[in-house]
Amino acid sequence: MNDTNRPTAARAVSAWLRANGRSQGDLARALDVTPAAVSKWLRGYQLPPVWVRVALSRITDGDVPASMWMPEDQRERIGAAAARFMDAHGAADRGSK
Repeated sequence: MNDTNRPTAARAVSAWLRANGRSQGDLARALDVTPAAVSKWLRGYQLPPVWVRVALSRITDGDVPASMWMPEDQRERIGAAAARFMDAHGAADRGSK
């Protein structure tokens, strides 16, 4: 699989690992998964489970948000839905029950 077919998040995690001097093995140990699993995710052969996506967001301090693993059209739909909700309910309603 060439790099352009890999999920954006997989490329972002790979870049984060390089920038922080970490290896796929380091990531596998932190997540308590096999290095083969990490390799599959980062090569784009499998998507990681949701719990891993959330953990990666925390490990990378938000540089790779869990939503980044979703297809672009789904991310756009989530953004649009959130905007509609905020328009309908206003920012002032966030803290009220």
